[in-house]
Amino acid sequence: MNVKRLQKQIAGSRRVLLVTIVCVVMILMVGGLLRQQLWLQLSALALSTYLMFLLDKANVLLRFYSQLVPASFLMLVMVANLIFPSVQSTVMQVSFVGYYLFSLSTYQDSSAAGYTFYSYLCIGIASMVFIQILFFVPLLWLLHKTKVLSMTRKNFWASLLGLLLPYWFMGVYAVYKNQFGRLIEHFTSIIIFQPFFDCSLVSTPQLLTFSYISLLAFWGISHSLASRSGDKIRTRMFYEIFSLIDICCIAFLILQPRHFEGLLPIMIVTTAPLIAHFFAFANTTFDNIVFLLILVSAFVLIVYNLYVSSA
Repeated sequence: MNVKRLQKQIAGSRRVLLVTIVCVVMILMVGGLLRQQLWLQLSALALSTYLMFLLDKANVLLRFYSQLVPASFLMLVMVANLIFPSVQSTVMQVSFVGYYLFSLSTYQDSSAAGYTFYSYLCIGIASMVFIQILFFVPLLWLLHKTKVLSMTRKNFWASLLGLLLPYWFMGVYAVYKNQFGRLIEHFTSIIIFQPFFDCSLVSTPQLLTFSYISLLAFWGISHSLASRSGDKIRTRMFYEIFSLIDICCIAFLILQPRHFEGLLPIMIVTTAPLIAHFFAFANTTFDNIVFLLILVSAFVLIVYNLYVSSA
């Protein structure tokens, strides 16, 4: 019973996000924030957290007021602190939160060409550092049509324009600098595949981090499916989007482990609402034990990754 009360207190607390932010800053300081001058990454994390807060608030992802979605996001970011210095991961993280924020804002709005444009502009920006994200575009279009329910012909062309706009600027710059070959090389890299299932391309900390977030993703997916009757239809649709994208990221990473730094940030952003849903609505004694195990294992993995990265 004490465990259950603790979980409910955390779920409904208005200080959970503040406490999590303080913990994040402390962990980053230990991880070399000052030594490595990671101010760009820190600013991007602050922006991502604020956007996650807006995503939760605008779409009512939980049925009562809670700060668990951005707090869960920060917890997963700290578990994966080994990719925090990566600029590629930073861009992917901010871009995908932006995609969700704008895309879900178009729910059942066939005239939301502006938000549709912005959502796919985020994907276009992400593709400039991780071209393989373009493999997800057909899935995103399908989900926009079947789950967000706003993919009209007008919105489709808006999405295509958003995807292409970053490359218009990139193309002009490449021509100006006489580096058009680099632009061609960027696009052709999408068809380069390493041997499938080659786990030698990832380190032990990366493998453990991926396994942990994957387990949380599947646990969150299972819980959201089991308790979906309490959610509104709109919310169910959004959790189905998170679930499908998470599963695709996991499958992609298993097939091509070399894309760890590009795909893990997407998993972090996508898994945060799923596991926050579990934290908020788990009721059984077993669920509460799992809740404690998740927190303890997160702490252990954070310490381990910090130790390995500093060794």
